[in-house]
This record gives sequence, structure tokens and C-alpha cells, in this order.
Amino acid sequence: MEEILVLQAQLEQVQEKSAINQLSDRNVVEILSLLMKKHNLDLIYTIDGQEYLTPDYLQQQIEKVVKQKGRINIIELPKILNISIEKIEAQIP
Repeated sequence: MEEILVLQAQLEQVQEKSAINQLSDRNVVEILSLLMKKHNLDLIYTIDGQEYLTPDYLQQQIEKVVKQKGRINIIELPKILNISIEKIEAQIP
């Protein structure tokens, strides 16, 4: 029984430590914004603002969708990829 109490105490300590070292979403967005400005990083954010993509990765995702579905209307891609149509058009030659 004593071993269980020790393990519970250790688990509690680990859980507290991980919460201290996490960044909030707001902090991550601020860091990315600063990096984008300072180092001229070209990142594309999704429509819902939950992810950032590089132009190369977006190009790969477009190609993947086209390979899977065959010929596809460009208007359907924003719903599938969660990226604005303007950013998608910029990636299509």
C-alpha cells in the first residue's frame, strides 16, 4: 500500500512539472509571428488558425489530394485543406 502512495506522489509531481513547461497557444502564435518577421519565414496559416504550413508542405498536400481524387475543382480544395483559396491559387502553376 505504501508503494502505491509513493507512486501517486511521483505521478502528481510529474503532472505538475509538465504544466509548468507548456506554452499557451497565444505565446506560440506570438513566437511564430516574431520569427516570421525577423527571419522572413514564409508560413501559411489555416482558415481556423490552428496550424501553420510551409509553402512546400501545402504544395505536397495539394498534389496528394489531386492524386487521391483525380481531377478536382479548385473551389473544393479550401474545404479539404483548410487553407484560403488565395493561398492555394498561389501554389498552383
